[in-house]
Amino acid sequence: MSSADLSAWASNFSVLGGMLDDYETEVAHTNPLWFPNRGTGQLVAFQYGTALGMLGLALWVQKPSWLDEPEFGPTAGTEHKLLASHYVLSAIIQYVDDVPLNEARAALRDLADRLSDTAAQWAEDGVNPAEVEQILTERKELARRATTAADQ
Repeated sequence: MSSADLSAWASNFSVLGGMLDDYETEVAHTNPLWFPNRGTGQLVAFQYGTALGMLGLALWVQKPSWLDEPEFGPTAGTEHKLLASHYVLSAIIQYVDDVPLNEARAALRDLADRLSDTAAQWAEDGVNPAEVEQILTERKELARRATTAADQ
């Protein structure tokens, strides 16, 4: 990815985090039928849909698996997919673990900040292989947990 692309993804994660801060207003504007708040499941769906749009993936088109390493592994030029899949899987785990809404918002806000900072740093200084490996390790664990939950 170019520095400009990574900078764009730093901004995307800031947008996702900002949407968490003003979640009720965002949901009411997006679809008034979703308001009032329906909990963590709705939050996850809202964040997932927004992330798909940021990746340019239409809701009605089959998606690559968020669980498959070949699609979202740490290959040169697709670091944004690694970061995005980490975020999406983290959101899904909030739902799987039945985390209360405000706790889920805080956890995803912290992660959005972290991923925004990471993307900005990579845009400025180049991709850090140790950080890529750390994020990949975390992402693999999230994928394992999501797969285990789906199998139950």
